[in-house]
Amino acid sequence: MYVHDELKVCFLASPRTGSRSWRDCLLKIGFRAVGAHHIGPREGMSIRTYTTFSIVRNPWDTILSWWFYRHGPQYEPRPSLDWAARFVSTNAHIQAGALWYHRRFSDFIVKFEDMESEYKALMGRWGIDSYPPLPHVGRSLDRHRRPYQEYYDHDVRRFIGWAFERETLKLGYKFDEAVSP
Repeated sequence: MYVHDELKVCFLASPRTGSRSWRDCLLKIGFRAVGAHHIGPREGMSIRTYTTFSIVRNPWDTILSWWFYRHGPQYEPRPSLDWAARFVSTNAHIQAGALWYHRRFSDFIVKFEDMESEYKALMGRWGIDSYPPLPHVGRSLDRHRRPYQEYYDHDVRRFIGWAFERETLKLGYKFDEAVSP
C-alpha cells in the first residue's frame, strides 16, 4: 500500500496488474510505502480520509500473466484446464480475493487496459504537472505479445469465466475484448 499524505491519496496494489510500475512512479512523486507491496489496510488502520484507488485486470489476461510468471516458456505453450483449476483453488492471492480484493476498499478503479491514460488523468487530477513516465516493470517476456485469447482452449476459457463470473459482471470484462499490450 502506498500513501501520499499531502494529497490524501492511497494506492492499493494488487498482483499482476502493473502495480510495480505504478509503485515506481508514485514513490518518485511523494508517495510512501506503508507495509508490504500487496498488503492493503490492516485492522485498526484508517484510510477513510484518503481517496483510495487500485488496478484491476481482465481475469483471462491476469491468469495468463500468472501462468507465465510461474512457468515461463519451458512448459506447455498454454495453461491447461487442470492447471487453471488447481491454480484458482490453491493460489493464496486468489483465495484471498486479491485479483480484485482491493476493489472493495477503493473509491475508484483503474483498469489495467487503460492504465496509461488513467495515469495521466490522475496526475492532472492531483495537480501534478511534472511526473515520470509510467514504465512497464515485470513484463512477461515469454508471452511474445500475442493476445491472451490465443492461449486458451474452450474449456479453460469457460472455467475462468465461471470462476470469476461475479468480478467479470461487476467490472464489465469479456473474453473477446481487446487488451492493450
